Amino acid sequence: MQLNIISGKEQSPLFDGIHRNLSASYSDPRVPCTSIKFSNQNIKFRIDECIRGNDLYIFQPLYPNLDERLIELFIMIDSAKHASVGRITVIVPYFPYVRSDKKDDSRISISARLMADLIQTAGADRVMTMHLHSPQVQGFFRIPVDHLYPGRYICEILRQGEVSEDHVVVAPDMGATKMASYYAEKLNSSLAIINKKRIDDTENPHIQCVIGDVRGKNCILVDDETLSGKSLAKAAEKLLEEGAKHVDAFVVHGVFSEDAAKVLNDSPITQIYTTNTITRNEFPLPDRLHVIDVSMLFSQAVECTHTNKSMKELFQRTDI
Repeated sequence: MQLNIISGKEQSPLFDGIHRNLSASYSDPRVPCTSIKFSNQNIKFRIDECIRGNDLYIFQPLYPNLDERLIELFIMIDSAKHASVGRITVIVPYFPYVRSDKKDDSRISISARLMADLIQTAGADRVMTMHLHSPQVQGFFRIPVDHLYPGRYICEILRQGEVSEDHVVVAPDMGATKMASYYAEKLNSSLAIINKKRIDDTENPHIQCVIGDVRGKNCILVDDETLSGKSLAKAAEKLLEEGAKHVDAFVVHGVFSEDAAKVLNDSPITQIYTTNTITRNEFPLPDRLHVIDVSMLFSQAVECTHTNKSMKELFQRTDI
């Protein structure tokens, strides 16, 4: 099957990087498409070249403009099905509603399961994403899910900075402990955990204590995503109260909504690192932000899928 890749209306440097990487091995795999939004808010999506029998990869960032991009994704998949494509792999770098993976309140939706059902029903044969907040969301699908981790890139940056014995990897909450422990093990660093509690659906967590020794050490906060930045800012303040020297933060998905830039600029965090899974145009970005390009990881995953090669090495969280 011939390899093709398409994207919706949302512009993304990550898609440009994937296309550039794949073009080195495949003769311009990108297929031109037309996406039109009418005055009644209906969307028309047309694939402008024949893709019959091909191996198609649909790249669709679902943030910002989640609702519109989600509907566009379903229409893109359906358009490909009606174009008699051979196989459809949906690439969603930042998976939506991934925190809604269980019923933890009365009369609510398990929305992550709903997203999985909708993508499968639309006609996807495979899904590719990066660092789910709840890895068990993979179990909501009855089609293969390629769950990629950017750990190798984060560890490489930390090693370039010569991680010393006085560094400690910090999980910003109990849920991030497993992820943080991988980084600590790979970097031969100690591990600390912040005991954080949320009493409602607001983004104002209450930090109770720090588990582990951070006094006199350089702290590395690692998390899967940050929205308002308040959790990271409060975690950094608590670590400094406990005697830490300084704090850096690494987050996979940098949403940085609304006042996040101001919150993080006013925080004691020295440097902030995130990947380019999200294109942030509507709100200002933190001043001390560094963006890590993960397009090569997605490109390698696409090539492995297309050529039926093992992805075992790509699934490793921190191996370089």
